[in-house]
Amino acid sequence: MKKHLFKLLAVSVLFIATLGGCNDPKPKPKNENFSVGVIVMNEGNWHANNASLTAYDLTRKETVSDYFAEKNGRGLGDVANDALIYGSKLYVVVNISSLVEIIDTATGKSLQQISLFNEKGIAREPRRVCSHNGKIYVCCFDSTVLRIDTALLQVEAMGKAGLNPDGIAASDGKLYVSNSGGLNYPDYGTTVSVMDPNSLTVLKTIPVRINPVKSSADGLHHVWVMSWGDYDTQKACIQCIDTQTDSVVATFDESVSDFDIHNNIVYLLCSDYSDPWLACKSIDAISFRMETLFEKTSLTTPYNLNIRPTDGSIWICDALDYSSFGNVYCFDRQGNELHRFEAGNCPGHIVFYK
Repeated sequence: MKKHLFKLLAVSVLFIATLGGCNDPKPKPKNENFSVGVIVMNEGNWHANNASLTAYDLTRKETVSDYFAEKNGRGLGDVANDALIYGSKLYVVVNISSLVEIIDTATGKSLQQISLFNEKGIAREPRRVCSHNGKIYVCCFDSTVLRIDTALLQVEAMGKAGLNPDGIAASDGKLYVSNSGGLNYPDYGTTVSVMDPNSLTVLKTIPVRINPVKSSADGLHHVWVMSWGDYDTQKACIQCIDTQTDSVVATFDESVSDFDIHNNIVYLLCSDYSDPWLACKSIDAISFRMETLFEKTSLTTPYNLNIRPTDGSIWICDALDYSSFGNVYCFDRQGNELHRFEAGNCPGHIVFYK
């Protein structure tokens, strides 16, 4: 579960307390006019096989707490890690189950389940997903990067990046894969692999701060890379790579736990795992000027941040104790609360249908 999966190797008891923690889902709304506007990907608890999706109606402010199970009659799997809407489909990466679930956004029904195991039957453990030029790309903890055909819904090519890649983004006709080395504690990775999306070969390697994880492109010839440090003396930060020179051009030493990009603004969720206070900050991707938007110290465990593209509202997931059902909050840029609802176990990513 995001950076907490890496901490598992350093503090082996981190997730044991979460096993078996699962609340009974709420009944679905009786209103037949329920309209899905927001989908929350709930990671679930490690090895508890309780990943799920929560649907939210923006107008009626109602939820369906286990939307995927309701539509498909089965669970999503063990630890959902990333989600992406591309075209008419929702792609959900399920890490421990080692699969990509492909869902029709209009109906919520599963279209395909791509199982990701190697020739020896060992799980590839997919982590992150991005889109580029009509294809879907998935980086996996076994160092592989997979390309999925969005029409045939199957893996069509595979390449290798660095150790335990945990972030992938596309910019200027290239893929940028963050090699976290997250399963190699305490020797975390310090590179980003630049890959050709057609051949899936590594073109070059960019040195970055220790333990690079999530990556995202801003549309201004930049890829932003979040590094989580070693959870001790080397702190978290976010770095900006110029994709024309393939070099780091800016580094911000912020205790960032997640980020998202909207309209040339990089939004930061600043929350330290050892002291989970929250500040929402922003960086102008043109001027590199940073400002604090608001602080919300009342959130228990700020865990994820996503920006709704249509209005720029800021959505933050609160994982609480990682085993109870978490909460989702929506704020404007001034920190005024617009929406609040309960999601599933460990809400970790949000996608927007409208």
